[in-house]
Amino acid sequence: MILCLFPWFSFSQKQDSLIPGKSFYFQPGVAFGYTMTDNNPTMIAELSATGGYRFSRVFSVGAGVSTYNTEMLNLYLLVRFNVIAITNHRSHYPFIGLRGGYSWSTWTGTHFGDDKGPVSDLMLGWSFYTPEAKLRWNVYLSPGLYQFEFIPKAGLNFEF
Repeated sequence: MILCLFPWFSFSQKQDSLIPGKSFYFQPGVAFGYTMTDNNPTMIAELSATGGYRFSRVFSVGAGVSTYNTEMLNLYLLVRFNVIAITNHRSHYPFIGLRGGYSWSTWTGTHFGDDKGPVSDLMLGWSFYTPEAKLRWNVYLSPGLYQFEFIPKAGLNFEF
C-alpha cells in the first residue's frame, strides 16, 4: 500500500512539506471504529496512505488507498480544508476533510471483489505541528459510510 504512494513520499522529502503554502505531502495513518452488522458490533482497524498536493494554506487535494481489517481495499480522493490558514507560527488548527471512493473485498465471498461499493468519510479534526520533531500530526473523528452503512471512526495520521 505504501509503495504505491512512494513517489509522493520521496518528492515531499526533497522539499519542506511542513512549511505553509504550495507543496506535496505524504500522509500515512491509522483509524479505529466499529460497524453494526445484524445488531452485532464489529471492530474495524483501518490503515491508510494518502499522497497529495497542498494548493494553499487552506486547501489540499490527495488520493490514497486504505484497508479495513485487511478485508477491504479502498481507493479514494481526499479534499481537505483548514478552518484557519496555516502560518509559520501557528502550531495547531482545525480542519475538515471529505474522502470518497470505492471499495472491493479481498477475502470475503468466494471471489476477489464479491463485496464492493462506495465508501465516504467526513473527517473533522485538529492538526498539530511539533517543531522539535519537525512533524505535523492530525487527530480526527470520522462519521463514515461504507455501502451506505454507518461506520464511526477515530484516527491519527502524520504528514511528511
